[in-house]
Amino acid sequence: MKPEFFNPLSNRNEFISAQSMRYNGHIQSAEYADGRSSALQEYKLWEEASYYLNNDIFVPNPIDFHDSFIQTAHPLMLTSYSIDEFSRMRTFKTPEFNIGFALKDHPDSCEIVAVHNNEKLIRNIGHLIIQAAIRHGGNTLNHFGSDKLNSLYSSQGFMELYREPFDPQYDPEGLFEATYGRLPVIYRVLSTQ
Repeated sequence: MKPEFFNPLSNRNEFISAQSMRYNGHIQSAEYADGRSSALQEYKLWEEASYYLNNDIFVPNPIDFHDSFIQTAHPLMLTSYSIDEFSRMRTFKTPEFNIGFALKDHPDSCEIVAVHNNEKLIRNIGHLIIQAAIRHGGNTLNHFGSDKLNSLYSSQGFMELYREPFDPQYDPEGLFEATYGRLPVIYRVLSTQ
C-alpha cells in the first residue's frame, strides 16, 4: 500500500496531488490556485522519492532503468550503458520517478554506477541515493572531479584512492572540456572506518 504523504497545508484541496503532476510518467510543474510558490509541491515530491529510497522500494527492470537514465541533462558526465549492459547489473530505479543507480558486481568489490536524479523538481536527494547503494553492497565508484560530486561522495564515506588527469583522447571533439573544463576522473572506495 502506498503511504499518504505529509501535506503541510490546512486545506488538502488547495494542493495539487503528486499523482496529478505526472504526465506519461514525468513530473510536470504545477501551480497552486492562488499562485503560491511551488516549494510545498517540491517538498511533497521529495518526501515521496525519499520514502522509496529509504525503504528500498525499487523497480528492478533494466529497460525502465535505461529509459530513466538516458533522460539526463548531463550525458557527458556519465558513462553510457546499453539495455543489454544494464541487464547484467543490478538496477535500482524508484517507482514513478527517474531516480536510481546500478551496481556492477566484481570478484572483490561492488561498483556503484549510473547514479542519476533526472527529476527537475526533486533536489538534494543524492545522499539518499548513495546510502541506498551502500545498503545494497556498493563500495566503489568513480566520477568526474566536480566540486558537487566530490562533496557528495566524500560526505557519504567514500575516500579517494587515486585520480586520473583529464585525457583529451576521450574527448576528441572537445565537448566535455568546453562544457566542464579539464576535470580528472576520481576513483573512490567506501571507508571501512
